[in-house]
Amino acid sequence: MWRIILPVAALILITVGIAYYRFFISPDNQATIEPKKNILTNLVEKETSSNQDFPERLKSLEQKVALLASNSGLKNSPQTQTNQDQLKGVETAIKDLQSRVAILEQTGSGTNQTVQVRSPVYIPLGSTGSSQALDWTSIATFEAEINSDDYAGYTNMYLEVNMRAFQGNGKAFARLFNKTDGTAIVSSEISTTSSDYTSVISSGFKLSGGKKTYRLQLKTLTGYAADVQLARIKVTF
Repeated sequence: MWRIILPVAALILITVGIAYYRFFISPDNQATIEPKKNILTNLVEKETSSNQDFPERLKSLEQKVALLASNSGLKNSPQTQTNQDQLKGVETAIKDLQSRVAILEQTGSGTNQTVQVRSPVYIPLGSTGSSQALDWTSIATFEAEINSDDYAGYTNMYLEVNMRAFQGNGKAFARLFNKTDGTAIVSSEISTTSSDYTSVISSGFKLSGGKKTYRLQLKTLTGYAADVQLARIKVTF
């Protein structure tokens, strides 16, 4: 975590510094601030090469940003109204930087462990199916045996179906059904009125623990077919 946070903070600091000296300070002020021209670069190099622990280094960086903001040495120098407005913009940017560093510090506080970001997992249900039923009907060709315990730490599951209402007549519906327990997964219900195949994604839901058999169920409002090309479950972490 800290290996990511500190370079990000350093990059933000360097960006503000470049904008500060290149765009917001007039030529009349260059002589005044020339001795301070490398403050930001030296500050970042010192902090990133320090032997301190990452939390201490980030805290030090934030404190020095605050010091730089309060002692810029330009507030008392003669400036036009335009330059003063520009300086206020720089000060606002520095305050924003301080806030970002504080957020980074808070996010990574108390942990030196590597944060692992897991990609979504997809559970296939089947492909190519249809139903003209006016009530929910299970489609045997769309079935999967799922044990939610195999996906420890998952945050949500989503039903994704590529489907259409035949010729755009009425509305086609789909949902996930727990065949083992005989219960529907209400939050998985989706629908479309499109005459072309379109990808439809449900709200997030969680499955009960243990190994269960799940099927896709379809229905239509008019008796015109609800057609499906592909159905799967997306598991996010």
